[in-house]
Amino acid sequence: MMTHRTCRRRILIGAIILFPAVLAAVQVFAKPMRVRGDCMEPAIRDGQWIFVNRFAYWRHTPVAGHIVLFQHEGTTWVSRVVAVGHDRIELTGGGMVVNGSLVADDTVVRDWREWNQHGKHAITQPLEVPEGHVYVLSDKLAAKHDDSRVFGPIAIDQIMGKAIQ
Repeated sequence: MMTHRTCRRRILIGAIILFPAVLAAVQVFAKPMRVRGDCMEPAIRDGQWIFVNRFAYWRHTPVAGHIVLFQHEGTTWVSRVVAVGHDRIELTGGGMVVNGSLVADDTVVRDWREWNQHGKHAITQPLEVPEGHVYVLSDKLAAKHDDSRVFGPIAIDQIMGKAIQ
């Protein structure tokens, strides 16, 4: 018969053995990252921790509405996908037009009054997003944050993963 002390010892040893494996799995599959900046407020706040699902796009491509982390010129950025390959997007003072229709996204409230035509891609004239790319946009347009308005469409292979909040 196992004593209470022996049982506790086995649980402790098991936890010590499993902890590094769990930590490694988290780093590989869902890497924790701290967001710096207010570009995605109120969905993601400055300083908030999120997890990045690194395998989200191995078999699937991003869709409009997904919040993704991506690399651009050595910096990690976080933005929301608003258009995908072959979509035509145009940003105007009144909102976002995708494939000829004004997009009314109930999950994101962007203040288009604060939008100052920052950038050059898809502003005042439609832009077709190339195959294998996405067009990403900050939720908070007035934030000092670059996105596809400045970079242009982002190649899917630059995406690190999907944000998990």
